[in-house]
Amino acid sequence: MMQHVFNPLLLVEPHDRRNLSKVEVTELYVCALDFISDLATHDGQWLKLYSDLLQHKQVQMVLAVALDTGEEDVKRKVLMLTGTVGFPSER
Repeated sequence: MMQHVFNPLLLVEPHDRRNLSKVEVTELYVCALDFISDLATHDGQWLKLYSDLLQHKQVQMVLAVALDTGEEDVKRKVLMLTGTVGFPSER
């Protein structure tokens, strides 16, 4: 069910940024990712969903836009997500 929240985002082309500039849209996705990351620490299915979502360029763009234009609390959530289990890291 939670994955369906991301379907409209994942169906757009990564270079189509029209909806990403809307503050409410980026905040929704950041809050949803934050919620999923909390669930991912307790259940493998949520961890898989979280990891899979973070592989999509569209989701990465939402995080970048939120860091650039979001309110302080949204920016803080994005920065905290970078330290969560399942968040991609360089090797």
